[in-house]
Amino acid sequence: MRDNLILTTENALAFERSINFLQQTLMEFRQISLGMMPELLYKNGLDEALRLKCAEVSAARSIAIQYQSVGLDEGRISRDRSIAVYRIIQELLDNVENHASAQRVFIQVRNMDGKLHLHVHDDGVGMHGKDTIRSWGGGLQNMQHRVESLKGNMHVDSVNGKGTTVTIALHL
Repeated sequence: MRDNLILTTENALAFERSINFLQQTLMEFRQISLGMMPELLYKNGLDEALRLKCAEVSAARSIAIQYQSVGLDEGRISRDRSIAVYRIIQELLDNVENHASAQRVFIQVRNMDGKLHLHVHDDGVGMHGKDTIRSWGGGLQNMQHRVESLKGNMHVDSVNGKGTTVTIALHL
C-alpha cells in the first residue's frame, strides 16, 4: 500500500504510526495467545492433543506425519510443561509446513530418566547452512528461549537437501 499511495507528509506520518501500532498489537496478541492453554490440550491431555495436531497438519498439508509417544504419563507432566511441549511441537510443525518442503515427518515424545525428550525429524530441504541461533527465524529463536527457560536443552541438526532434526530434553 505504501508504494501505491500518494500522501501528504502529515498523512504519511499518520499512516506509518498506524502500521507500527498494528504491528505492535499483533505481536502482543501473539504473546498472549502463546501463553494460553490450547483447547485440544485442555480437553484431551498432552499425548492425544499432539496426536490430533499431527493428524490435522498431515491432512491439511498432505505431509506424512508419524507420531509416537513412549512412557508419557500425563500425571507427571505439569500444566506448564504440557503447554510448552505442545507449543514447541506446534512451532516445529509450522516450520515444516512453511519452510521445509518435507514429505515425511517423524515426531517422538519420550519420558525417560526424569526428562521429557522430543525428537522431530523431517526429510525437507534443510536450513541451508544456517548453523547459529542468530540466523534462525523468530520461531526457532523463541523455541530456544522457551526451552532454556524450562532448564532444558535443544539441538538442531540440519543438512542442506537432507532435512532437519530437532532434539530437545526437558526436565520434568
